Amino acid sequence: MRASTLALGLLFSSALAVPATAGDTAKTGAEPSTLKAHEASYSARYNGIPIRSVRTFVRDGDDYVLTNKAQNFLGSISEEERFTVDDNGNLLPISYRFERSILGTKRSEKTDFQRDRNIAVNTYKGETVELPLQDLPYAPLSYQEQMRRDLQAGKEDLHYQVVYRNKIRDYQYEIVRHEKLDTPLGELDTTVLKRVREDDERETYLWTADALAYLPVKLVQKEDGETYEMMIESYTD
Repeated sequence: MRASTLALGLLFSSALAVPATAGDTAKTGAEPSTLKAHEASYSARYNGIPIRSVRTFVRDGDDYVLTNKAQNFLGSISEEERFTVDDNGNLLPISYRFERSILGTKRSEKTDFQRDRNIAVNTYKGETVELPLQDLPYAPLSYQEQMRRDLQAGKEDLHYQVVYRNKIRDYQYEIVRHEKLDTPLGELDTTVLKRVREDDERETYLWTADALAYLPVKLVQKEDGETYEMMIESYTD
């Protein structure tokens, strides 16, 4: 379950929004499609075990709330992040919560961004640390949403600082190719991203749908001779 758990976290916890092309937001000043309320489901099999993940995105006053819930007969994962958007269009995380129960073993993580003190308070495995807020650090869900917005804006430098497991970590992706992809939603033109890592023991690829505001529609992770794949299944908005 290690690879499947990681893959669920790596997948964009956004899901389908109203279709839009890159640049529409800048031209019209309309609300970015990545901030539309929606729900989507993804399905996968890992070592023959079925996994289903449901992502929900809603607006709550001036904030946005993104949740991800995944489960199979072995256990469940639930994560939620609340964030807002500043005048420059940057996503500013407010809080992040993660709960996992696999075969009776539970694990949790929480982060609160205290901007008045310029710190993020992160608790993981019973340890609480205070991390300085530098260069707009994100939480595990908001950085994924920010990357969609950056792809819409035509950016290629997809590099983010993320508060995760008692540290501020570097997350970086590169665009590797463009291809047509058959999905349950039909054939889509996609931009394929690869997670940049210091080691080559794990490879992660993400297919994002160009016409759907760079929504992730497929994820493949290869590790220890095994391949894990997740595919979009359905959506409503």
